[in-house]
Amino acid sequence: MNDFLQHLKEELADKALTQKELASMTNISVNTIRGWFSKDLTPDVFNAVKIAKALNVTVEYLVTGEQPISADTELSELKRKVLQLSHSIADLCLK
Repeated sequence: MNDFLQHLKEELADKALTQKELASMTNISVNTIRGWFSKDLTPDVFNAVKIAKALNVTVEYLVTGEQPISADTELSELKRKVLQLSHSIADLCLK
């Protein structure tokens, strides 16, 4: 089973949803969803977006299994690194 389907299967299990319920939530036919699982196919990008929205996850998570870093988190991390670098430079200048 490909990674997308594995993560989708896990999300459905975590949320106690069936493929039929997912079909209803996304307006994707249940036969299409069952076909992905039986043929080990990945949905097209449009259906992947519908699924991600319905399950309240990101497409990136469904594809990789990793939660994306938010812009705020990334900015905070960059600020921390800049501050750390400025302290290192200051220490070098004082030597």
